[in-house]
Amino acid sequence: MKGWFDKGEATEKAYDAYFEQTVPWKTIAGKFFTGDDVLKDVLKASPRKFIDAMYSVAVGSRCLDEGQGAFDDLFSADELVQVWKVASARFFLHMGRFEGSECLMVDYAAFTLEQIIQSADADMASGDTQLRLRFGHDSGIGPLLVLLDADGCGRSTSSFDECLDIYPSYRVPMGASLQLVFYKNAAEDVLVKLLVNEQEAILPLPAVQGVYYRWADFKAHYLPMIPVAKRKIVTAEPMAALKAVDWNWQPVQGSKVEVGYASVKVFGSTQSISIARFPSWAHTVSVVESDGPKAAVTSTFGTRNKALAAINGSYFDRDVMPVTFVKDEGRVLCDRTTDGGTRSNGMFRIRDKKGRQVDILTVGEDGPGKAAKGWREAIVSGPVLLEEGEPVSYDHVGAREFRRFYGHRHPRTLLGYTSDGWLYFIVVDGRFPGQADGMSIAELQVLCESLGLYEAINLDGGGSSTLWSSDAGVVNHPYDNQVFDHAGERVVPNVIIVK
Repeated sequence: MKGWFDKGEATEKAYDAYFEQTVPWKTIAGKFFTGDDVLKDVLKASPRKFIDAMYSVAVGSRCLDEGQGAFDDLFSADELVQVWKVASARFFLHMGRFEGSECLMVDYAAFTLEQIIQSADADMASGDTQLRLRFGHDSGIGPLLVLLDADGCGRSTSSFDECLDIYPSYRVPMGASLQLVFYKNAAEDVLVKLLVNEQEAILPLPAVQGVYYRWADFKAHYLPMIPVAKRKIVTAEPMAALKAVDWNWQPVQGSKVEVGYASVKVFGSTQSISIARFPSWAHTVSVVESDGPKAAVTSTFGTRNKALAAINGSYFDRDVMPVTFVKDEGRVLCDRTTDGGTRSNGMFRIRDKKGRQVDILTVGEDGPGKAAKGWREAIVSGPVLLEEGEPVSYDHVGAREFRRFYGHRHPRTLLGYTSDGWLYFIVVDGRFPGQADGMSIAELQVLCESLGLYEAINLDGGGSSTLWSSDAGVVNHPYDNQVFDHAGERVVPNVIIVK
């Protein structure tokens, strides 16, 4: 993955400072050059890169069949220890859990751990004695030890000196080995112990005796980590791309409402994304319902209600009647959810007339009336995308429904808010190949995370997806006319507005 060793600017600066404090590089450079300025001014090399290169030569020569130690005089014994400290800290940055780092190498180890667990279960089920050998680099074994937290290797730190205590680089030499050895006791329990370089290692599990652990406990502890780590790997690049987007925010009528738009290359596709955002304490948010013969396009709703911005609301039928629970100005206008699927599992609700106390929560089919009690306005939609900053998993959804609604890319509308009270109206255009490909639900969740949303809920998408502002008009490119312009709005029964 491009940039997988990128630890962030702040971490790199801290590491550079640690290098300067620890390594007497000027003294070392003085053995080769007339002055330390030769490195920067003549060779155009940083002191850190020069020392790294010399250290690699000195250490690498120890692997030769002949001439071992030929470069031992590059460093004194004390200098070698100081250089090793910095090199070991760098090793920890790549392989361990350094605070502020993405720890992607550790997350990659989840793929190996998953395969080990699956293979072990299959071998034990076969009833035969099995031996499986895997060959890899120390860069594979090291992160796996961290993921397993063997002998405390999985501890996190922001101290480079503490890195040396948690996980010194000599723990995983080039010739390292990791073994899982399985036993069956008299009670027919499958037990496992871990050997690191032939030495018994301690795991963060309840031990049956010594360093023997129940295989069932092993799996119960580590299996939940695997999908989390794998998702982090899959989303790392698109997350970085979305965080770097310039949305070109423009205020609406001099208010605190801002509207932004960007065309972004992400997820191997082109995404056309429109956003309105505002501090919830400064503006009034409300649900507006006008269904059936009185239904209208989103821009008309916005204009009629003198709104600053508006997005389309929840799902409806062919008669433009809502099929999810809707409460507007204290009146329940639709008291049931007959969406027919599992997607309408959430509610956006507004407590006060000023529309400044809002909430997104998960509700069951029987719960919208109870969830809306005491709240002035509410609308059921879904699926819920984020809860407390974490993506909601929908792996359980049936295969056909998953592929059509969750897994395929479509135009999408969503609403969410940050932990500090900024509300976001978001529309992702879709069904325009090469111009606006649309997003799956999983991709939409990554967009929400990149914007720092704390809670988020999906609204009606497809041809209904529309974001309008009083200054710009229709901001996105609605699909209903199947032309990539701003004219293709669809008539809808409800919207959410901000004034």
